[in-house]
Amino acid sequence: MAIGGWFAFLLFHNAEKLLNMKIFSSKYMQALVLLFLSWLLFGHQKNALLEPLLVVPSGLAFAWLIVNVSVNPNKLFGLDNKVFNYLGEISYGIYMYHMVVVYAVTFLVGKLSSDLPFIALQSVYFSSVFSLTIVLSGISFKFLESTILTKGKHYLKKI
Repeated sequence: MAIGGWFAFLLFHNAEKLLNMKIFSSKYMQALVLLFLSWLLFGHQKNALLEPLLVVPSGLAFAWLIVNVSVNPNKLFGLDNKVFNYLGEISYGIYMYHMVVVYAVTFLVGKLSSDLPFIALQSVYFSSVFSLTIVLSGISFKFLESTILTKGKHYLKKI
């Protein structure tokens, strides 16, 4: 968290200087950091001796990732597309409703557990949780959250 705060401070006060650093401007350096992050997440065997040594490098790499995908004009890849933008728009609903959906689907899938093979059960479970959470969050955003936000802005103008 401290490293993330430090990067936010640097970005706020010296954005141009930060983004001109090789680690943000060079595609080669960006690819190396992505390889390191990939290794951290998927490639290395966790052990008690190595983990304390990786705290600072991994914190720096994750802070780099956040800054890179959010504000770097020279980024290797970005997350700015219609799907991610929509998921970001309904993210509060995803956060609020996902556990309700998890419990409901778990209950329903529990009724099917003797009838389906395990892999089919897992496929039904995860695809149902994902799709129902997105649908419920989208409906909530359109009919509940948007209305509240609009009326809230209107009310605040009167104050």
